[in-house]
Amino acid sequence: MAQIRLEYLLGHKKYENINKVLKEINVKLNTNLQNIGKKVMIRKLEDLKRWLRIINRKREEELERLQKKEIKESINRRCEIIKDNQGKMLRSLLEKPYKKIILDSVFKQEGNQKILLIENELVKKETVDHFKVQFKK
Repeated sequence: MAQIRLEYLLGHKKYENINKVLKEINVKLNTNLQNIGKKVMIRKLEDLKRWLRIINRKREEELERLQKKEIKESINRRCEIIKDNQGKMLRSLLEKPYKKIILDSVFKQEGNQKILLIENELVKKETVDHFKVQFKK
């Protein structure tokens, strides 16, 4: 059954064209290349098909190996996050956006005047003082 399909795939014209090219090469280069018979071509095609199967199998094995390696690395990375950075892990699991507030300036009321504080240490101190007053019992 396989030989019939290979002969069909090979076809008479392709077979004749190869022998025609060989004949032209013999004339131009004064060589004595022999014509290729159908059985030889069929055997070569069968060999090529076997090699293609082997190559494809190796390629699939390599892809599977790389995929397993990537999965293992992702699992290890996740374990490290769980161990070292639980906040990040929870944000990742909950898929909530992380919004960080940056206070780089603050207004301070002194009598009738409002003063803009922009120095980091003063901003931090004023913020702490504000929340101490806001959230005391």
